[in-house]
Amino acid sequence: MLSCLHKPRHQETPLATRGEPHENHLRRCRTISFDSTAWFGLMAPAGTPAPIVAKLHAETAKILARADVREKFANLGMEVIGNTPAEFADVIKAETPVWAKIIKASGAKATE
Repeated sequence: MLSCLHKPRHQETPLATRGEPHENHLRRCRTISFDSTAWFGLMAPAGTPAPIVAKLHAETAKILARADVREKFANLGMEVIGNTPAEFADVIKAETPVWAKIIKASGAKATE
């Protein structure tokens, strides 16, 4: 787990540009209530040696610190977080039970 980007809430999405805000699709359900933030992260396979994860993180962090890269993400409505592998793991650990509850409440089922 190397870095994280997140899109602030209430930004315009492709659905919003067609006249239908993304959140309206979710609100139609009205059976569950939740707050959602989209995020993106870079991950390595389980068991990747720590020195390799550290090197990948360091190089990724250098790129994400560049003003031109941050500006490109900002123009997409995204904020660069660039957190540590441990911090990103904490994000995933915190969100997993939240989304598990939402999925269960929705009645969604996995299919092939």
